[in-house]
Amino acid sequence: MRTANASTRLLLAAVGVFLSAFAWQQPAAASILYVDNVRTCAALVPCYSTIMDAVNAAVPGDTISVFPGVYHESVIFAAGKDSIILTAQLPNNSAVIAPPLGAGNAAVTIFASNVQLMNLLLEADGAYGAYVVLDLGASGTIIYDNVIRSIAPSYAGIGMFSTNSIVRQNTLIGGGIFVSGTTGVLVAGNLVTNAPIDGISFANGQTNKIQNNVVRSSARYGIVLDRDVEVGNIVQDNVVTASGGDGILLYGARAGQPDSQFGKNIVRRNTSVENALCDINDNWTAPSPVQPNIWNANRFFTKCGAATN
Repeated sequence: MRTANASTRLLLAAVGVFLSAFAWQQPAAASILYVDNVRTCAALVPCYSTIMDAVNAAVPGDTISVFPGVYHESVIFAAGKDSIILTAQLPNNSAVIAPPLGAGNAAVTIFASNVQLMNLLLEADGAYGAYVVLDLGASGTIIYDNVIRSIAPSYAGIGMFSTNSIVRQNTLIGGGIFVSGTTGVLVAGNLVTNAPIDGISFANGQTNKIQNNVVRSSARYGIVLDRDVEVGNIVQDNVVTASGGDGILLYGARAGQPDSQFGKNIVRRNTSVENALCDINDNWTAPSPVQPNIWNANRFFTKCGAATN
């Protein structure tokens, strides 16, 4: 009997060691960090008075929930601050992130991967070349359901330089969406008004999609795929009106950049009307290293260049 009890104790000890080791290997559960610069996060913890304090404390997988208020700071997601969600505590009563006026700082700058911004009011007054949201992350950024306002004319409300990212259902006032050097970016369901240059502009990109956006009263172009290696993209189901130049403009790819890998750009089912120059315009000219873009079932009054229908 003594031998059996000893064996049982040894077995239980071994199981305990195994379970302890298994538990030690499990990743820490994601946490919610709260930010409130008016009161004390309604007694929720941990509670921080600045968003940057919460970002500095957060680890990948965490959510930062911001109570209503005005936060005069520039929020920066440094490299390594991956997979963090920044969102308003009350989606219908958004927190405002507004850097100090005149600083030329973006409201949010992203160097990490898989960061999400949701339900916020973001504004900045940067001069030409500045952004309200500047995304320099490697991939996977999601910018969803925010109001993004440029107080003074700036190049764009959103500057997107990361791949496989999503810009969806945002309202941009006084700034556009600029995407460069990317693949797999989706820009969908946004309202862009009064951009001081272009409403939605893509450069050096392939296999991106622009769909279901409303772009109105851009100073120059409504939607433009710029001249540098723009192939294999889809522009569909957008409404573009009252641009100071062309409504939808596509350039041919740069010499020496054939489109065999990604295919032609496709522009279909868009409505582009009441623009100052051409409603749809395709600057493809022969002989070009790529084939003409594909235009299909668009609604417009005027067409220019190689644009068809």
